[in-house]
Amino acid sequence: RTFTDIDDGIDGLLRVLDNKDSQASGRIFNLGNPQNDYSIKDLVDIIIALMKEYPETKEIADKVKITSVDADTFYGAHYQDTQHRVPSIANAQKYLGWQPTIDLKTALRKTLDYHLSRPDITLANITA
Repeated sequence: RTFTDIDDGIDGLLRVLDNKDSQASGRIFNLGNPQNDYSIKDLVDIIIALMKEYPETKEIADKVKITSVDADTFYGAHYQDTQHRVPSIANAQKYLGWQPTIDLKTALRKTLDYHLSRPDITLANITA
């Protein structure tokens, strides 16, 4: 999977919507970060490592145990998936002058910083 920071994605989307000189008209754009090609397992490992850097989540991260389950067991014998889904951002670069700038660890760190700075906001508070 490739992961894109929200700020990079919004920047690309705004360039499409702005459609300066009709450069976006009739074209298809992939707004992703080809440099952020990670498996879900990789993503989990990175998140856990980052959480260990924060005093308020280190203890929880230290206790995490990961159990891997192969796709056949989880999805069934006939499930098919591609190993890599890396977007071509050539059109976005050529016509929009757009390029993602934020690597995965930075994006995740921004996310953790945001949520950990707001301990009073929980999922229960949002859905209640």
